[in-house]
Amino acid sequence: LMATLLMMTPAWALSLRHLPVGIAHGGQHILLDYDNFKVDAHAAGEWLLDAMATEVQHAGVKEVHRKLVVLGCDEESTSLPGFTSVVLIDESHVTAHCYSDRGWLAVDVFTCGRHDPTDLAEGIHRRILSYAPSARRLQLHKADRFMHDVELSGNGECIGP
Repeated sequence: LMATLLMMTPAWALSLRHLPVGIAHGGQHILLDYDNFKVDAHAAGEWLLDAMATEVQHAGVKEVHRKLVVLGCDEESTSLPGFTSVVLIDESHVTAHCYSDRGWLAVDVFTCGRHDPTDLAEGIHRRILSYAPSARRLQLHKADRFMHDVELSGNGECIGP
C-alpha cells in the first residue's frame, strides 16, 4: 500500500519531506479579479494606467516604464475588446487586463523589494470602485514569491537574506 501511495503522490509533494530549516520569501504578489467592470476600453485603459502609476508613486515605489494597449478595436484584431496595461517598477510590476465587453478586470501587484504590495493594491482597488461603482471584487489573493532557503539561529531568527 505504501509503495502505491508513493507512486500516486506528485513529485512536488514528495519533495516537501525534505524542507530546509527555514523558508523565506523575497517578494509578494497580489491578484485582484473583478466583474461588472463594463467600461469604454480606451477611456478606462488610459484612466487605469494613470491610476496605477499614481498609486505606485504614492507607495514610494520607483516607476521605470508604463504601457497601455487597447485591444479588439480594429477589424484585423482577433482579441476581444478591452485593454492591457503595465506599470513596470524597479521591484517588479503592476498590471491590468480587461475584457470590457464582458466586464472582466484582472489586476496584479507584484513587489520583490522592501515594499509590501498590500497598500498599493488597496489604493488601486479604491480607485477602481470610484471609477466603476458597480465593479465587484471577486478575488483578492496574496502569494509569497521568490521562495528561498534560510538558515535559522538557535532562537528561530533568520540568518542571512
